[in-house]
Amino acid sequence: MSERRQSLLNAIVLGILVALAYVWIGTDGSWREWGGYRRHYYSRLAEAFLNGRLSLLTEPSRGILSQPDPYSMAGHTGRDVLFDAVLFNGKYYLYWGPVPALVEAAVCLVTGNFHPLYNDRPMCVAFAYGMVLVAAILIFQIRDRLFPNQLVSPGAVGVLSLAMGAPILMILANAEVYETAIVAGQFFLLAGILAAWFAISPSLAESPSAANPREKSKMLLLALAGICWAAAAGSRVSLPPAVAALAAITIWHLWTSSPGNRRNLALPAISALAATFIAGAGLLAWYNFARFGSITEFGLRYQLSGQDQSHPLQSGFLGIQNILFNVDAYLATPPACLHVFPLLYATNCRTWMDTHFPLPSYFSCEPLVGILWAQPFLLLAPASALFSPSPANKISLSQQRSSTRWLAASLLAASLLGIAPVLLISGSTMRYLLDFVPCFTILAVLGYWQILERLTPHPRIRRMLEYTVTIVVFAQCVVAVQLTLATNAALLHALF
Repeated sequence: MSERRQSLLNAIVLGILVALAYVWIGTDGSWREWGGYRRHYYSRLAEAFLNGRLSLLTEPSRGILSQPDPYSMAGHTGRDVLFDAVLFNGKYYLYWGPVPALVEAAVCLVTGNFHPLYNDRPMCVAFAYGMVLVAAILIFQIRDRLFPNQLVSPGAVGVLSLAMGAPILMILANAEVYETAIVAGQFFLLAGILAAWFAISPSLAESPSAANPREKSKMLLLALAGICWAAAAGSRVSLPPAVAALAAITIWHLWTSSPGNRRNLALPAISALAATFIAGAGLLAWYNFARFGSITEFGLRYQLSGQDQSHPLQSGFLGIQNILFNVDAYLATPPACLHVFPLLYATNCRTWMDTHFPLPSYFSCEPLVGILWAQPFLLLAPASALFSPSPANKISLSQQRSSTRWLAASLLAASLLGIAPVLLISGSTMRYLLDFVPCFTILAVLGYWQILERLTPHPRIRRMLEYTVTIVVFAQCVVAVQLTLATNAALLHALF
């Protein structure tokens, strides 16, 4: 069997195993009924869209409407309150991005079900699996186009790190509307990067004229990238800075990579990307304005949460003072140990910063394990700054360099700006790590291949590195399984 066929077979087997694992976790080990709470938030919003409304069909109770300040009610645990929904002008809204609900509404139109009561978890599982598939395609396309003389296995290790790592498995084990919005945002974010990669990578870069079929494909792919990035912002409301940076980096690359006397040929491609991206951003701005009278208001200030968020800056809920505390938490929080299986569990213990420099408004709100413990594979990402042209690559050195720089800059901007907004929140939680991990994992794979390229003259050191990285990723997957079982008692019960 050829290497390509063997790699394809291995990818199919890995894909099937990941799908089975996700369904098993999503159904709490039952294989039949999807777990999680029965709030059906995205189903409620999809039903509202199907009825031509932006507000939910559920009406607020008289008890909540009669309160002089309903947003400061501690806990909001009463039955007459739709917890974490947005209350504005006597109606319920959702602050989570509307795109997953639009997807669900489209499914309802096809199936004829105009009163959906779907749990949010199956949608989260579907988006998570789609995210892993898109990431895998991008990783192996990077290998084919930039590192053709390298083995496929380092890319497979990266896919395994993402697909079976702690953030995503723990998210699926406790998935609700919160997690669904995050995972959907990452799916569309990566889909946009993949579409842009196909458009500007060297195999499509040489287009003699706008009439060239490759140039038309390039325009369509960039238009698709703009749509996907707008959908990412419309799924995860903290992603607009990241997707705006992606669009800007891509437009700059298209403009500067064209020769000075032929830059007019880049204008159609730039226009295709900009038009779809701006159109999507305009629709999201209209959605906010139609609900709250402001294009930048998603409803966070009107959320009926356990904490008053009507004045987030004054209360300390948002602020730059939280950044160092969150960085410490997301990087270094260790798992706690048990004396019985599954041995490890995530904890909401105080971080080093919180212990030595306590901040009254900051609190560790939910269990968390930092990426240094849960995702050590990501430590390879800084090596992506290296550039080692492949001697077996038919693509020119300048094209390799240009594509690699665009890719590294895009992934770095998407990961750092993806998590930057949540670093302002006065608290940390495991699901927010997914705003950072997917793009940074691909960046780590890129760095891993860069190192292996440089170690080609040193096969012994190269093999030692490959064995070490494989063992580390396998260990972090074992840790992820332990943490997931510890956070979901139903899974642990189903296993035994």
